Amino acid sequence: MPHNSSPHILIAGAGAVGLYYGSRLQQAGADVSFLMRGKRLEHFLQHPLTVSSILGDYELHLQTLSSEELRKPSSFDLILICCKSYDLDALCKEIRPAVQKKTSLLSLLNGVESEKMIEKVFPSNDVIGGISFIAAEIKEQYKLSHTASGNLTIGDIPLVSKPLNRSLSLSALKELFEKAQVHCAISEKIEKDFWGKMIWNVGYNALCALTQKSGKEVIANPETRELVQGLMRECIAVSAGLG
Repeated sequence: MPHNSSPHILIAGAGAVGLYYGSRLQQAGADVSFLMRGKRLEHFLQHPLTVSSILGDYELHLQTLSSEELRKPSSFDLILICCKSYDLDALCKEIRPAVQKKTSLLSLLNGVESEKMIEKVFPSNDVIGGISFIAAEIKEQYKLSHTASGNLTIGDIPLVSKPLNRSLSLSALKELFEKAQVHCAISEKIEKDFWGKMIWNVGYNALCALTQKSGKEVIANPETRELVQGLMRECIAVSAGLG
């Protein structure tokens, strides 16, 4: 990326996570496009994004792209992949025309396998691991509610030995996010961090959803606390088994 120019960024997966980080990057001066379809695309062609945030409310007009428009020649420095895991394979095929030689792909799916799936589709591209810590959801009329955190951890994936051919270094990416009011840490062992978050999610997410209790409430009850610990130990054993 030439010095002093704004990075060209594509948000692939314009749900709560993609809309939040993409809109923050746009606020910070990045050239951001949002891949959308259906009613969401129709809405944002006519209306701005309205954000209710713990850091202050704001509105932004978004630059949208449909799948058809994405097929036209374009060059992105960075693509943020923010879809659900079950959509990843289809999304990778959809964004293929937008992935050029120096395009970096940052995965914000959480979990422990998404980066490997992206690597398989784009073996020559720089795939960056990412973990998002955020509470955000889309309300009625596609209004975005951001109620907690928003931090990111990023790091290189030691999957395949290959020269990094990237437009944005990790330090430049960190600087860009920090400018966008997103605290960003660089991890030397991002795969270990993936498992750390997976262990937390396995212990709490399903149990909190099933009981309709918060994490604090689950821990306060001796029986559910024991269940959380058991779930976490099982996940730790799996991670250890995989090295």
